[in-house]
Amino acid sequence: MMRGLLQFDAGDGEIVVAEVDDEDPGFVRAGAGELFARAETTLSQALEVLRPTARALIGRVESLDTPKPTTTEMEIGIKLNGRAGAVLASAGGECHIKVRLTWLRQPATGTQ
Repeated sequence: MMRGLLQFDAGDGEIVVAEVDDEDPGFVRAGAGELFARAETTLSQALEVLRPTARALIGRVESLDTPKPTTTEMEIGIKLNGRAGAVLASAGGECHIKVRLTWLRQPATGTQ
């Protein structure tokens, strides 16, 4: 498998270049004289996959029957793709989503 460079329009005339697998759907090698292949979506459209993913995870955390965590951290692995935009990255056939919940104990009040 070879790697290729894929250009995403980031808005305001700026671009973001990502290294991708050249066998991914939607990847078309750059033409003669071009350095990058162009994505079919903008970077903003590609990253839209994060919104429903984060919303679903936050909803599940908020629905816990236990006391709410003090902090919630999410790490979502994505892979940029020329046609699909961003897809949840896989590692060994599983999507990469890491959630860390932290509960801090509050000091007891009114003890003397």
